[in-house]
Amino acid sequence: MVADDAVSLLDHLGLDVVYVSGTSGGGPHALSFAALCPERVRAAIIVVGAAPVLEEDTAGLIGLNREAWHASREGWDAMYRLLAPVRKGLLRDPLGAFRKVMDAAPPSDRGVMDDPDWQRVLKEDQREALRQGAEGWADEAMAVFGSWDFDPSAVSCSLTWWHGEHDANAPIAAVQRLVARMSGVDLRLWSEAGHLESYRRHDEILAELLTR
Repeated sequence: MVADDAVSLLDHLGLDVVYVSGTSGGGPHALSFAALCPERVRAAIIVVGAAPVLEEDTAGLIGLNREAWHASREGWDAMYRLLAPVRKGLLRDPLGAFRKVMDAAPPSDRGVMDDPDWQRVLKEDQREALRQGAEGWADEAMAVFGSWDFDPSAVSCSLTWWHGEHDANAPIAAVQRLVARMSGVDLRLWSEAGHLESYRRHDEILAELLTR
């Protein structure tokens, strides 16, 4: 479990109570850590985080996430078969392949993808994340789209959740359904924004976290 790995890392570094942040597919892992290790969390943020998706939520998703949701119902091998060729495309042409993956992205996300600094970081991140193979990506996709092994309602720390109303990667309907099961979550929505909006909001997000 990622939560167990996080505890081991914090112990190694001599850190007791920390701020926690999870973005996109990292959201469930941050929630898991907050739920299972509440004594280690000072405060948390989730930024455009993934939430459990129902079939009716998939209609507005980018094509890859919609296909990944269905593959998760078939099992790990189906997920790997889906992601392995996408990985090759992303390594060959990180920006072009990413634009293709983000086929249903709203205009706000397309604006972010035109930013040269964002493009530079994307290329570095994609090559490092995917260089060893698609197995880890398949593991991660199964963890996000499959059944979660913790109870999100057990999260008791101060938690702010930032999300774009037009997110085509992590649908807002799923987020609102999850947050309704939790207590004390401050859900902050960006209007006319999608999955990449946090690129423009880094200072705002960090400043809010550090006030808690």
